[in-house]
Amino acid sequence: MFFAAWKVRLTPTQVRDAYRGRFGIEASHRQLNQSRARTSSRDPLYRFLLVGLALFLRNLWQWLVNDAGPSDAGSQKKRGAASMPTRPPRYRDVLDDWVEHLRQPTQRPIAHEPVSQGRLESTEVGNWSPRQQDHSAA
Repeated sequence: MFFAAWKVRLTPTQVRDAYRGRFGIEASHRQLNQSRARTSSRDPLYRFLLVGLALFLRNLWQWLVNDAGPSDAGSQKKRGAASMPTRPPRYRDVLDDWVEHLRQPTQRPIAHEPVSQGRLESTEVGNWSPRQQDHSAA
C-alpha cells in the first residue's frame, strides 16, 4: 500500500499503524452493516436488539478468526511448511453460508406406514382414535 502524508511528525511505520487501526474500524462497521437485519419496525428496543445481534455475530466471527489464526501459523512453522497459512473465510461468505443453512428444511417428511392391528383404528393419516374398549362390564 501507498500512503501520502503531509506535515505529519510520525515515522512511516507509525503512519502505517495509524491507518491500519482506522481501516480496521471501517471494516468492522462495514461488516456490521452486512449482518444487520433490515426492518421497517419503529420499535427502538427491537431495532437495538437487531444491532446487538449483528455485533454479536461479527465479534464471534472475529474471535474465531483470531483464535484459529495464530495456532495454525505456529503449527506450520513447527512442521517446517514453506506455504503461507490459509486465510480465514470472508465474513460475508460465512453469513451467506449460514443463511443458506437456515433456509434448509428442518424436518424430513415422515413416511406413514399402515397401523398395526389392535393398536389404533385410523381412516386418515393424522386422524386416529384409540381402539374402542368394551365398557359393558362396568
